[in-house]
Amino acid sequence: MIRAALALASGIPTWAWVLAAVLAWGGWHRHQERQVRADFEAAKAAAVAERAASAAEAKAATQQREAEKKGAIDEARKAAARARAALLEQQSAAGELRDRLAALEARACGGDPGSGGGGPGAAEARDLSAYLRRRLDEAEAGTIEFADGAARARDVCERQYRALKPAP
Repeated sequence: MIRAALALASGIPTWAWVLAAVLAWGGWHRHQERQVRADFEAAKAAAVAERAASAAEAKAATQQREAEKKGAIDEARKAAARARAALLEQQSAAGELRDRLAALEARACGGDPGSGGGGPGAAEARDLSAYLRRRLDEAEAGTIEFADGAARARDVCERQYRALKPAP
């Protein structure tokens, strides 16, 4: 059988053997090229998918940071509104107390004939009135200073937020 195959093979011209070898070599390289091209396309698709996933992850992280920043700003605004309401309430209470003190002093100074003009009780009342006015003024100054500090902190926070926020 081997001899029959060799006898058959010896009858084939050399150019046919060369042609068969070249065709086999070309077919092998075409197969390799297709394999390399398929691997390249798969790698390209994987890279595109990885970039898309990375972009989505970055976008989600950015949105989360933006939400956290907005939450912090909203919380700061709510705190500032509460502080402003407390300030207005304190100013209102201080105004009422001043009005009551003024009415008491007017009554004590002779506006009311039934009140005594100047005994030891009147001196204590004047001292108490002066002490209360001084404390009211100190509290008002402290409240104003606190409100100014809160406004400055709000401005700094908003500038920092705008600096971190990307331009539209």
